[in-house]
Amino acid sequence: MNESTTHLRETGAPAHGSWMGLAKAVSLALLLFLPTGCDRLREGSHPERDIYLVSRQPMQVTIEASGSLVSDNSIYIECPKIANAWSFRLDYLAPEGSMVRAGMPVARFADQEQQQQLQSTLSELDARRKDIEKRRLERIEALEKEELSLVEARAEADKQRRKVKVPEEIQARTELEKERLKAKKLDLQVASLERRIARMKRDRESATIQAENELNMLQSRVDRMRADIQKLSVTAARDGLIVYKRGWNGERVKIGDSVWFGMTLAEIPDLKTMSVKATIAEVDAGRVTAGQPVEIRLDANPDKVYRGSIRSLGRIFRAKSHNKPSTVFDAEVAIENPDPEVMRPGMTAKLKIEVDRVEDTLSIPRDALHFEGLNPYAKLIGTRWRGERRQPVEVGLRSGDRIQILAGLKEGDQVVLPDQTAAQGDGT
Repeated sequence: MNESTTHLRETGAPAHGSWMGLAKAVSLALLLFLPTGCDRLREGSHPERDIYLVSRQPMQVTIEASGSLVSDNSIYIECPKIANAWSFRLDYLAPEGSMVRAGMPVARFADQEQQQQLQSTLSELDARRKDIEKRRLERIEALEKEELSLVEARAEADKQRRKVKVPEEIQARTELEKERLKAKKLDLQVASLERRIARMKRDRESATIQAENELNMLQSRVDRMRADIQKLSVTAARDGLIVYKRGWNGERVKIGDSVWFGMTLAEIPDLKTMSVKATIAEVDAGRVTAGQPVEIRLDANPDKVYRGSIRSLGRIFRAKSHNKPSTVFDAEVAIENPDPEVMRPGMTAKLKIEVDRVEDTLSIPRDALHFEGLNPYAKLIGTRWRGERRQPVEVGLRSGDRIQILAGLKEGDQVVLPDQTAAQGDGT
């Protein structure tokens, strides 16, 4: 122990532990007497309570809606439209998500019934052709017989006319009259045969036309059946991605299912031209107009925001669905920059539609607004010598968790947030 250390102890100078106590006391005194302007704010909060620092900033008023993605340029794969056929069995459908090329088969339906009908019609066509040919030959034969009879009748009539040209003085008057009557009868017979032959020719022409019409009708039926059978094998009209369509119950068709006339099974969308088919609640419909900006978040990837705008509005209100009878209004939302790598038709999305906007205004969180009766007010932070005080305010627009302040507050005011005042038993 040296002399200086001994002197300190003898004179009562504080040891090391006493010095530490003195330092804490000085620090506490400084904190007590520092002005409130030196209090620390963290994101608009007071060291002892959460506060919000009022500032001017843009404020947008939005409403929420939902919808699903659609392609503006899709080619649909549907059940074929075939006369007198209402249902089909699906034998093949290209796998969902597969890439196809133009001309590739993408769907096929059972065609046994159509093939049977085609064979029956072909048999009918063949039998009708044979019958028509038989009747044609019979008419030709009958006509040839009549024409031969006409030739014979003309020859006989000519011969008889030569007989009656003999002078009267050569043969008796009675015989001459008899020959003249016979000649006249033969002339009538010739005229009758000529009329019959003319009628037979007209009938033949008419029968030929009718037969041709019957054959054409049967041939047209055959051609239509063959075309219908071709429709049962569907090929892709362009390159693209196969996307299945869901039915009213949300289910997709499967191979072997019975499907119906005109039913849409899948589509080949143009993924570069996507939009949102949106449904808007009835109470918000009057605030939505074409051209308003829209923020789009896919349910499958809610962290990424896409931008768009209202393209068009529906004309009528309708029930949202059979299970959800709430009334909604339809709208189409154009997407500014569709993402073909991510977006697929049928994906659901959440929308925020900007229905109003103020570029420069004061606002506070909705939780920081209180009411006394119908009169709104905010709580301003106090000092160490003056407690919190109520400040009446006039409010304007509301957007999400924000309230526009039209009067009562100014930029820089510190508004108390309710989380810690509630813990102190505020109750307002």
